[in-house]
Amino acid sequence: MQTEKERILQMVSEGKLAVEEAITLLEALEKKGEVTQAEPAKAFEEATKEQPKQEQPKQEKTFEGMFEEEMKTFRKDITQIGSVFMDLFNKTVDKVKDFDVSTPFPLGEKVNFQEVKTFDGDAVRQVYVDLPNGSLTVEAAELNDVRVVASVRTAVVNNDAEATKQAFLEQFVVDVEQETLRVIADSKWSQVEVTLYLPRKKYDELKLRFLNGAVSLHDVEATKLRVKSLNGAVKANHVKFTDAEVKTSNGAIDLHDVRGHEIEAETMNGRIYIDGAIEEVEAKSINGAVSITTYAKHARKLEAETAAGNVEFYVPSHLALNGKLATNMGKLDVSLADIDKVASQDQPLSKSLNFTKDVDNAPKLYVDGASRTGNIIVRYTTIVDTE
Repeated sequence: MQTEKERILQMVSEGKLAVEEAITLLEALEKKGEVTQAEPAKAFEEATKEQPKQEQPKQEKTFEGMFEEEMKTFRKDITQIGSVFMDLFNKTVDKVKDFDVSTPFPLGEKVNFQEVKTFDGDAVRQVYVDLPNGSLTVEAAELNDVRVVASVRTAVVNNDAEATKQAFLEQFVVDVEQETLRVIADSKWSQVEVTLYLPRKKYDELKLRFLNGAVSLHDVEATKLRVKSLNGAVKANHVKFTDAEVKTSNGAIDLHDVRGHEIEAETMNGRIYIDGAIEEVEAKSINGAVSITTYAKHARKLEAETAAGNVEFYVPSHLALNGKLATNMGKLDVSLADIDKVASQDQPLSKSLNFTKDVDNAPKLYVDGASRTGNIIVRYTTIVDTE
């Protein structure tokens, strides 16, 4: 009797027998005085015979098919929701991008002029720029003086171009105060394109703020680097720093061949690309891929996060590693032949992978990557730091 009960329960757990039918069979088995041992067995066989042997695989297949269809529908719904959100986000972004700051007033005459100022390079240790619209380029030059070149475009007021120019220059600040070069414009309806030529030396701080405009830096060095733009891309080449923060609400961040201790890069809409000898990197994007390459000999930490986009890490092969990756709908790929331990979890809408690599007498690099919809890969870089 016990064996028959176990068989009944097993069939229920496997879905071969309905609960109501199982109760009937168990009750029949319990009636020892009314039926013989053969009778419940016969009842059991008759009840199970009513379940066609070929039906079960069909039911399992149907269930699996239904589950797969539901998952596909769920993924589709998630994708559609994400697409709708990103469409709305991108439309808002496009409205900001398409705002033509070069023609702040749809009607009326414009006046264009250029302002150039120079200052003693030895008197400047910090740079502060705050502009509403336009662009900014900062680059090193073989000069002893700091040179500021500003190209201005603004609407003529009261049909008087000269008076408009003078009114703008009165509120346009270009000076050196307490070892700080200041370039500040208050007019929100003017376009100001500024180029700063700085003598080659290490500055204490470069602080650059923009409401709407792109920022480019070339071959400069500073202990602190702060770049913030509401709408505009940020680019840097051959830039050195100790501590850097680069943030834009809308625009790509491209930092090539940079060198520093730590950097934080953040954008709501745009790709983040960073390569250089950097020890610590934290990069976040809502809509855009994130790619980080470091060849620093003592790199310590790389963190990358995005909602919509792939994440790529390129790391030195001589370092010990401790990595943690997670994605909802993408793939995880760690193509490192010499990693020691790998622990992975693969569930619907949740994938994670942890890995480690031990190297005697070598610094340890922590790698942390997360993406909602994209893939995450980890590779060794082929670039070698020569400094």
